[in-house]
Amino acid sequence: MRRKHFNILLNKIIRGELIWPLQQFSKFCLVPTSYYFNKPLNKPIFGGLVVTYRCNEMCPMCSVRKNADHHKEINTSEFLQLVDQFAELKISGIGITGGEPLLR
Repeated sequence: MRRKHFNILLNKIIRGELIWPLQQFSKFCLVPTSYYFNKPLNKPIFGGLVVTYRCNEMCPMCSVRKNADHHKEINTSEFLQLVDQFAELKISGIGITGGEPLLR
């Protein structure tokens, strides 16, 4: 277990939030079960935010530049609404990725 995740778990237990680890465990158990039954049995566990597909690099292994269309990118207020929706769904984590974020 990564040290960061262990610290989160430890802090939750110290604060007396003993049900939280069980909730997380049940979420992760429902993922393969959902696959087996071919229907979602739980809310999403992890959310991904792509800041932008624009990139000024030309890395040979990356195809991000092929998807670059800044007209299709959502604006900042839509981005914040999406983060709020993640909070409502009680997403356990958010991954922020994309091309070169500073080009946005």
